[in-house]
Amino acid sequence: MKSVAPLVSVVVANYRQSQFLPQAIDSAMGQGVDVELIVLDDASGDGSRGVIERLAREHEAIKPIFNEQNLGISRTHNLGLDAAQGDFIAFLPADDYWYPGKLASQLRLLEEESRLVGAYADSDVVDVDGKPTGQSWSTLHPAPPGVDEANLASRLLHGMFVSGNTGLYRRSVAGDLRFDERLSFYNDWLFWIMLALRGPVRGELQARAAYRTSASTFRRPPLIQAEDQVRLLEILSPLESRFDASDFDRLVAGAVLGLTMKGESVRAFQQLVRARPAVRRKLLNSRFFLRWLVSWMRVRENTLLSCWNANAAPR
Repeated sequence: MKSVAPLVSVVVANYRQSQFLPQAIDSAMGQGVDVELIVLDDASGDGSRGVIERLAREHEAIKPIFNEQNLGISRTHNLGLDAAQGDFIAFLPADDYWYPGKLASQLRLLEEESRLVGAYADSDVVDVDGKPTGQSWSTLHPAPPGVDEANLASRLLHGMFVSGNTGLYRRSVAGDLRFDERLSFYNDWLFWIMLALRGPVRGELQARAAYRTSASTFRRPPLIQAEDQVRLLEILSPLESRFDASDFDRLVAGAVLGLTMKGESVRAFQQLVRARPAVRRKLLNSRFFLRWLVSWMRVRENTLLSCWNANAAPR
């Protein structure tokens, strides 16, 4: 007998979140929608495997995948996407949870408007105990003015203002889309930019999920973060014509300022720009970068220009 594909594939990536997994999975199972839960454990070593195996015995919709070694969030998400069979795909981090009716509401929207590729919403920020902090994803990461479904991809160059744990999209349109495994932190940001390039994605102001945070959530090594910012510029430069010029300037600004305002800034800037000729050309040809360079030199008495000439010039 031929099996019927589920309506929604929910990819749940877990790494050392065994205490939160049951709440996340219960929130997905309680949506009143036909779902498959692809629950992936990235070699946690904290008892997560036992929790997932127990939950899989309780819910036949759960499809567990256990990485034998730690592969990182991008590779783990991609393994989940490879296994997804649903008409729609959603992501639910193992330490977050959805509010009742989240999927049903978004499915109604996508069924009513077939032109939409996907949908997303806001999420409330809660602490490790699940208590509301009074903040939301949209207050922590505000969207630039004038965002709509038509210009979402371009406006996302300003920053990741989409709460990824609320997203839902059509597999028929973007089922081949994968996370870029070269990125350490900005993989979800790039994923949503690429998704929005596939077609209109509708956002709503209402919170549909809880995003769990802690003091360590946003700790990111500056140099690795800087590498991601430059890599984003590399990846998206061939697609520049698909974005608004002023929005693309903001992406360039992020790469430059991320390198020059954190830690060993100028040294990191030299190393990365020297190693990536395509990015060096992009920076030198950018209207924003040239304006910024002039301002920086006035403050730094030509220090940056000297470093650039000595260490980052083409050879």
